[in-house]
Amino acid sequence: MPFAAVVSVRLDRAADAAHRLDILRQFVLPPLEALPGFRRVSFMTDARTGTGFSVAEFDTEEQARHALGILAPDNGPEVLEAHVCAVELDAGHHT
Repeated sequence: MPFAAVVSVRLDRAADAAHRLDILRQFVLPPLEALPGFRRVSFMTDARTGTGFSVAEFDTEEQARHALGILAPDNGPEVLEAHVCAVELDAGHHT
């Protein structure tokens, strides 16, 4: 059964979306993809609340726990929640 590192953060409302995407692409995505067991990651934003969410899926619980350090670094945005969850169902259309 796969596991996911799930993190929510308070976003800087003054920063534009392009800047946030650049940060994710340059500083977050490469180290996540390099971790053993990496499967996929999704980054989401709730503009209404100014909250960012990330869900990174890995083969094992230990691998997902290691990813929390990348998704919720000390020098990053304020972390609202960070935990590891078992992935019970993964469904969707892949393009």
